[in-house]
Amino acid sequence: MKARLSKVVSLVSVLVVLGMSFTHRASAHVEPEGPPPGGGVTVVPPPRTTTEEGAHEEEWEDQDHVRVGALLGLGFPRPFSLEALVKIERTLGLGAEVGFMPSLKVGPLEGSFWGVAGDLRVFPFQGAFFIGLRAGYQRMHARATAELPILGTLTETATAETYFVNPRVGFLWTLRSGLTVGLDAGVQVPIKKSYVDSLPDGTPTEVRSAAEDVAKTFGYATVPTVDLLRIGFLF
Repeated sequence: MKARLSKVVSLVSVLVVLGMSFTHRASAHVEPEGPPPGGGVTVVPPPRTTTEEGAHEEEWEDQDHVRVGALLGLGFPRPFSLEALVKIERTLGLGAEVGFMPSLKVGPLEGSFWGVAGDLRVFPFQGAFFIGLRAGYQRMHARATAELPILGTLTETATAETYFVNPRVGFLWTLRSGLTVGLDAGVQVPIKKSYVDSLPDGTPTEVRSAAEDVAKTFGYATVPTVDLLRIGFLF
């Protein structure tokens, strides 16, 4: 009995030794975990702090508080215009402009005109759409050449002056770079007008009619206004 017990103990001892040896060899073949694919070390950037994000947003907000610049325009009735504009809080625009038409000859008439105006724009949605009101003064000067039976060729002048208001609606887009593009349409309503000419009584009817037509068109009548293009920079 003792002999059998000794054999069992010896067999168990051998199995324990073999098991420990196998476990040691298996653990020796396990490769350590390597670096992530790509062979580099993954670096996680620190999150942006609230202060940094706020400073970045305020940079643009500060620029949008007040923008100042100039716009060139093409339109009717004054074909060319130059406007100085201040845009406040993306809600209000205050401008001053001068518009003009170079000397133009039509038949016996040669004329030119210019105007100055103050401008108010309200951007109700703080976007491109605006409701505007322009108010100003416009002066048209014409020279008429007439052939009179006794006096021969005679050149006289005519002047039409108008104070007007110009309600309108339109769009004015301003990019972050400051590039500004717009267009608008409205009506020009005369509120005070005058017309003076020095044409003598013997002036032919066609010449006098032409002068009166010009005065009525640009001075006496309500006319549509169109700004086909406004382009410039606001800083």
